[in-house]
Amino acid sequence: MKTTKLLKVAYIGIVLNLALFMNGAYAQWTYEQKFNTLTDGNLNGQDSWSGGAGEIVVQTTTKYEGAKGISLAASGSTYAVRDITEVQTGIVYVAMRAVNNTTGGIYFYLYHATTSNNWVAMVGFHGNGYIISYDQSLGAYVNIAPYVAGQWYIMAIEIDCPNRNHRIKVHNGTAWSAWTAWFQNTVEANLGVNRIGMISQGPSAGYIDFITPTDPIIVSPTTQTSNVTFQNIQSCGMTLGWTRPGSGGGSNCAVFMYAGSTGTSAPADGTTYTANTVFGSSGSQIGSTGWYCVYNGTGTSVAVNGLTAGTTYRVHVCEYNGSGGSEKYLTSAATDNPKNQATTTISYGAVGSGNQTVSSGATPSSMGVTGATGSGSFSYQWYSQNGIVSCPSGSTIGAWTTLGSSNGANTATYSPASGITASTSYACFVTPGGSPTCGTATWASSCRLVTVTTPANVDWNKSNVQEITLSANRSFTFTNGKSGGFYTLIIKQDGTGGRTVIWPEDVKWAGGTEPAFTTSAGAIDLVKFVYDGTNYLISSLMLDIK
Repeated sequence: MKTTKLLKVAYIGIVLNLALFMNGAYAQWTYEQKFNTLTDGNLNGQDSWSGGAGEIVVQTTTKYEGAKGISLAASGSTYAVRDITEVQTGIVYVAMRAVNNTTGGIYFYLYHATTSNNWVAMVGFHGNGYIISYDQSLGAYVNIAPYVAGQWYIMAIEIDCPNRNHRIKVHNGTAWSAWTAWFQNTVEANLGVNRIGMISQGPSAGYIDFITPTDPIIVSPTTQTSNVTFQNIQSCGMTLGWTRPGSGGGSNCAVFMYAGSTGTSAPADGTTYTANTVFGSSGSQIGSTGWYCVYNGTGTSVAVNGLTAGTTYRVHVCEYNGSGGSEKYLTSAATDNPKNQATTTISYGAVGSGNQTVSSGATPSSMGVTGATGSGSFSYQWYSQNGIVSCPSGSTIGAWTTLGSSNGANTATYSPASGITASTSYACFVTPGGSPTCGTATWASSCRLVTVTTPANVDWNKSNVQEITLSANRSFTFTNGKSGGFYTLIIKQDGTGGRTVIWPEDVKWAGGTEPAFTTSAGAIDLVKFVYDGTNYLISSLMLDIK
């Protein structure tokens, strides 16, 4: 093997993509190896590689893509080679990085294995601070472009073995340079490439990652997603939207979400983030930062759930190129990216309109649940229990009996059946639904307590002037009225006051509206009726007589 005295360079990963030019088109390169499925330790003996035992190893610490890469130890001269099917023309793409630009050398070689002067072409980092190749017509190494330590470069080597030529161009992470002039190969014309090799000289140390015909040169996008939006905001979820760039964007975007209000995500190049729309579930987290991947693809919206009520979340969308461990992310911010949004609190609503006192046989007024918010939708089921009991809470049904579906009992508004004869308590069980579904079924707050009173009978045969002192809410019935008769009822509040009266259905008021009787403690009201044989018609009313 031909060797030269070259200076030390370290930390190199190599991406190889060789396509062959045959009959006017590039043909398939005959070898591919990403090293990710190989066993950690010596490369020697794996996949037909030989050389460098103990010094060239498969490892997981330093790599360009995927899970594994190749490291070359620092020694006087370390190399590993592998034979391939011979090729005559084509382009090899090589990505490399150096730790310094003052010593050593890490190189990638293309060989013809059966000649004494056996390498066709090479490229690598020289200790003079330049990327170099070799021109046999000059008998010398040629500086191609300066390099910066710690930065990745992609070199393209085009071989034309029938004409004994090769040339180089360099991608500095932003753009390609022009092709160099054609350099003369070391071997004679028509001697093609049938062996590849990785070499550390100087001594030096370095890294090589993958050799493949299918992966393109991957660079980060230059234009970021913008205008993150939020819709269908609930207590446990929301729908995220964003606008992807028309040009300069990536082949895909990854959406990251964080329970907080500051910062940006920082996805790592070469890492695939698995998305899950349930926040914090099985979606990939960026390290231990709290940023979780909730979407990964080409779309512009996603519905996310698994959120906590009343919490602020921050969303950052990152454009990227590549796939399968070769991703290159754009992690910068843009207009409204990242952006914050708080979830709502969940409310199961409340049974409104207060309690009610009715006489036996009456029809309680309708009752409804209002204010249920924070889930995609809600369903309702009304229950009852005999007697006046405490309003239920939590998620246990207990002694309550379902009212089925009649009279709206399975809707937000229930109209009880007529003819109630006993005091009854009513409550509504609320179940979150829709998308997203937040929380578990539970009782709406408060309930409706309907007290049924036994009417006090006012018998007008006893006297056409009667009085009653209210010590509780009361209902009345009138009996034995005579057509054309005049009747007076004096109503007194007890020392507590606040008592109400339920009047018989055959009592008729001026304008059809029952007046507001006085309810203060000790108050006295007086009402007079005339009976027309069917109804008791109000003739006069005196309130709060003092």
